[in-house]
Amino acid sequence: NWKNRQLRDGDFGSQSGQYVAAASATTPNAATQNIDQRDDGALDFNQYSQEVRIASPTGQLIEYVAGGFFWWTKENDTFTRSDTFCSASTLPIDATGFRPCSTAPGVSTFTTATGPAAWTTRFRSQAGFAQATVNVSDAFKLIGGIRYTHDSVNYDYARTNTPAGIAAALRPGIQGPFTFAERTSANGVSGKAGVQFQATRDVMLYGTYSRGYKGPALNVFYSITANNTGPISPETSDAFELGAKTKLFDRRLTLNMALYSQVLDNFQANSFVTIPPQTFVTLTNAGRVRSRGFEMDFSFRPTDRISFNGGYTYNEGTIREFRCNAATLTPAQLATCVAHNGKPLPFAPKHKFNIGGDWKLPVEDVLPFTVRLGSAVAYSSRVNFDLDQTPLAQQAPYALVDANLTFATKDGRYELALIGKNLTDKYYTSFVTPAGNGVSALSYARLQVPRDAQRYFGVRLGVKY
Repeated sequence: NWKNRQLRDGDFGSQSGQYVAAASATTPNAATQNIDQRDDGALDFNQYSQEVRIASPTGQLIEYVAGGFFWWTKENDTFTRSDTFCSASTLPIDATGFRPCSTAPGVSTFTTATGPAAWTTRFRSQAGFAQATVNVSDAFKLIGGIRYTHDSVNYDYARTNTPAGIAAALRPGIQGPFTFAERTSANGVSGKAGVQFQATRDVMLYGTYSRGYKGPALNVFYSITANNTGPISPETSDAFELGAKTKLFDRRLTLNMALYSQVLDNFQANSFVTIPPQTFVTLTNAGRVRSRGFEMDFSFRPTDRISFNGGYTYNEGTIREFRCNAATLTPAQLATCVAHNGKPLPFAPKHKFNIGGDWKLPVEDVLPFTVRLGSAVAYSSRVNFDLDQTPLAQQAPYALVDANLTFATKDGRYELALIGKNLTDKYYTSFVTPAGNGVSALSYARLQVPRDAQRYFGVRLGVKY
């Protein structure tokens, strides 16, 4: 169980005079006529999980593991949004043609509209599984496994408005009263089959087929409306992988490589939905998508003092069949749905690599401690954050450079490291929420900027005991 409470306070721009609010965009400062906007929310979360396994002894012809898994969660949420505006004033109408307001005692009347909501979500998952490895010979193995899963999810939601009858323009961000309940469930079969061949002591080859399953889901959030309801179907996948794991040059070089191809049906992806005046991230079924490519990682120690490590991934993640059909979308969603066949998947850069090095300086004979110098570079090509391909919801290619200088006692018990992160001070984002849908979005609603998006330095002290 855990609890979290946050308070955000800030100056979002000056407002030169408030006026008696009207349910019309012609009111001066219409976008800022609410003098106070507040959000207050709390949640109570409970989770229980248990897994039981039985396994055979190792080293025999058939090795196996079997068991069951149970997972249950329940979350209670309460959330209230309030908008305060000037509803009456004794001041005369000014040159704008509207009646100004004042916070002086007895001059103006201020009204607060609130939209309290409460909802409860429940999730239950039960599964049974088994996997076996057949050691055909010392060099050849057959691997197979299966898992059967039953998932169920439901929620109850209720939102009210107080006082009743306040025009929507005077309570931006507070939707009208809404009460709804949904539930969905599904069964899924997943598993894998593969072969493994130990070609030599230092080279292992393998090939696998995997069937994946991700359970159903429901969207529920504070501003939910009837257009955002409906179950999210389970996601399934079929994946193939061919690879090799090697240790070369007297085991100074470890090199792993793999080719992969994966097709996902009813792909569950984030989608931006605008419920004026806000944009929300919801889950949707994007249809059929494919991810295929090549990946490798290595570690190389040419000497006892110098080491390198790194990895590279080439990934083609594309939408193969984006489904715009009345069977899965509401009329409002269908009217704006655009098939994005051939477009890139969200959060799937085509190229990613990292490489690092570490040098242990030869100073032990003259100093009472060891010194290591390390550095690393990480690169990502362009990242798309939006299933609807919003141009603004993208991160351009970027690279990060880190370095560290570490001092340690010769027994390795104490360690002091001077670290530098993002030495080139490269700005980047980890997520972008556009203010609107698709190519019509002209600005950002939210940027998520990680800690490493600017240069900084630090000190790390480690003790082993």
